[in-house]
Amino acid sequence: MIRKARTNSFYSLLVSIAVITVILYVIIFTSLYKPVVLIEKRVMILSYKALGINVIDVAHNALMIWGGGNVVTIVLTPSCVGIYSLIVYILLVVFTPRISKWQKVKAGIVGSTILFFANIVRMFVSGVAGVVQGYAAFRFFHDVLGGAFMILLVATLWVDWIYRTSRYAGWP
Repeated sequence: MIRKARTNSFYSLLVSIAVITVILYVIIFTSLYKPVVLIEKRVMILSYKALGINVIDVAHNALMIWGGGNVVTIVLTPSCVGIYSLIVYILLVVFTPRISKWQKVKAGIVGSTILFFANIVRMFVSGVAGVVQGYAAFRFFHDVLGGAFMILLVATLWVDWIYRTSRYAGWP
């Protein structure tokens, strides 16, 4: 009987996570995607220009950079602007037990801001690598190193938040 109750609660937790993931994705994608793209694109354009890299705004979610014989087109898709990292981080925070809602709200705001700017840095570094070394370097920095960086950053932010909250909130 106890095993069945645990199994039911586990499945209800999985269903809750799935439902919240879909809701977060819809909310973030429909309301925040365009402003996030515009902000990230504007910051990257200014940063590339500051480095002396040629840049053109080619579409609402794309820009082209070139220099040294290499041309890279950066298209800011939902996965590229860090929406999935943000959703995973928020889910980790929301489903962490024994922490007040206020602490979770603060962690969500601070962590989301850090993830947002870290994603801009990831895209910027990938673009510079692409201009300097070619498109293959862009793909490697963007997909492999950048993806690993964002995964590690999400995990680090969450674990650090748990450590800080437990220390200050009196967890054993």
